[in-house]
Amino acid sequence: MAYVLNIIGVPMLLLSLILGIIWAYISYDTLYWTDAKVLGSFIMLFLYGFYLYIRLVRNMQGKIVALWNVASFLVLMINYFLLGSLSTFHWFQ
Repeated sequence: MAYVLNIIGVPMLLLSLILGIIWAYISYDTLYWTDAKVLGSFIMLFLYGFYLYIRLVRNMQGKIVALWNVASFLVLMINYFLLGSLSTFHWFQ
């Protein structure tokens, strides 16, 4: 089940990053590449992309892949709570 959700989630994350970059390019004078939330999202794309790589290309299964997925989720929580509060333009009221 986690594998299927990652197959769905990684392209959606990639699409959201691409659309966010296009929107930021149109809306702002400068792009915020060094913002904590943006960098964290690219790190998340790499982590979950690597999960799919080791699952699809390397054909690995079992405990190592499951632990990588859990570690990626923990980094996702750090990205959401910690890096979300450090962001300069990703804030909500």
